[in-house]
Amino acid sequence: GYARQPRLRPSFFSQSRKPLRKDLPLRASLFCHVLSRLPSHDLRARRSLPRRAMSSFIRALSQLKVKEVPEFIQKQVTVRNITEYAKTSFSEYRTKYILPGSPTPIYHVMGGVFLTAYITVWPSEYRHMIAAKNGAH
Repeated sequence: GYARQPRLRPSFFSQSRKPLRKDLPLRASLFCHVLSRLPSHDLRARRSLPRRAMSSFIRALSQLKVKEVPEFIQKQVTVRNITEYAKTSFSEYRTKYILPGSPTPIYHVMGGVFLTAYITVWPSEYRHMIAAKNGAH
């Protein structure tokens, strides 16, 4: 019959404490092994300051009564708070995307241009659609 060949371990993987998984083919086992050695990406643990600031603002806003909202917004939404939030956000964006040389900012600009163009043209397209429905077009 067909004899199973022994698993060969490259030297990189033999340094690890965890053995390769026996229930998977060699390629999948190596992939799982590499993934287990990478740092975890727990999103809750890596939350940034602006996200926490925004979520705490929304959480506080959601607990207010309707009458209390204008006073709360006048106290919380100040020029100083907005500039601090923007500076921190741009600093983190620069550190995350621009300094490493990622192409992601190009995609963000393209998406922003697309959305701006769509929002700008939508009212005229809507008017044309209504006119076509009424037979005036």
